[in-house]
This record gives sequence, C-alpha cells and structure tokens, in this order.
Amino acid sequence: MSEVKREMHYGKNVEWFLDELACTDPASIDSSEFEVYGEGPNGGEGCASIEVTNLAEDALNLIQSLRQDYDALQQKLDAAQALAGVASDMNGVVKEGFAEVVAQRDEWQAMAKELLTRRKDVDKYRIQGVQIVMGKTQQARERLSDLSNFEDYEPYLDGLDDACQQVIKEIEAGTLPDKFRKPE
Repeated sequence: MSEVKREMHYGKNVEWFLDELACTDPASIDSSEFEVYGEGPNGGEGCASIEVTNLAEDALNLIQSLRQDYDALQQKLDAAQALAGVASDMNGVVKEGFAEVVAQRDEWQAMAKELLTRRKDVDKYRIQGVQIVMGKTQQARERLSDLSNFEDYEPYLDGLDDACQQVIKEIEAGTLPDKFRKPE
C-alpha cells in the first residue's frame, strides 16, 4: 500500500470519526466542529472536538492513497492477465509441437517395424537359399555314391553341409558378417 502523502490529523480514527459525523445532527455542528465521545484503552471516558475540514482532508488523503493502491493493483492484474494469455498461447504451441513429435515418433516406429519385418524376410530367403544348396549337395552325394572313388569327394560334401549349417545359424542369430550380406 502506498504511504499517505500528508500527515494525518486523526490517524486510524478517520473512519470512526466519519461514522460519528454521519450520525450527528447537523444542527449540533457549530463553527465546523463536532464532538465525539468515547472510551479510552484504560476504560476512561473522554470527549474530543473534531474539525470537519481536517477530517475531510484526512478522508481525502486516505481515498487518494487507496485509489493509487487500486490503480497499481489493477495494472498488476492487467499484466498478469496478459501473461496468462501468453502462457495459454504458449501452452497451445507446446501441445501442437508435442503432438507433432508423437506423430513423428509413431511414424518412425512404424518404419522401424517395417524394416525389421523386411530384414526377417530377407534372412528367411537366405536360409531357404542355403537349404537349397544343402539339397543340391545331398543330390550330388546320391549321384556320386555310385562312383568308385566317392570316398574322395565325401569329405568335401560333409564340409559343405557343415558350412551351410553354420551360415543358417549365423543368419538366425543375426551374426552373419556384413561382408556376406547383400546391401538392401
């Protein structure tokens, strides 16, 4: 609250004295004064003569002080409402931005899921390719078994089977070295 600009004649008693003046019969006011009767803090009764013009001056000072306080509070309220509007606008922008981020994240997750599915499909086709090689190896073994020197070829065919099994395990485990992977 702002300070009262002038020294008050009646201090904190202005409201009480104004109330007394409002209740006083106008005929009992002589020469711009009226009497106020009351009891002091120690219980003793007393009387005071109150100058109407001094009381009016004190009331004017209080009113001006209160008006200044009101105007200052109104400015603060207006500023707070303006900030609330800005905060609301910012909140809307943040919500829109967050919605865009969530949509982008969802799109990226869908793409990652699609890539994972494609990789699994590619690995499935690789395994099928190796299994075809193994089938051809078995066919070769069956055809070569009639030859008299089959024993000379059998270790190579067994080695080929073992290599094919190892490649299938690496594809399934996802550990097939990149140099054996075809760029996708």
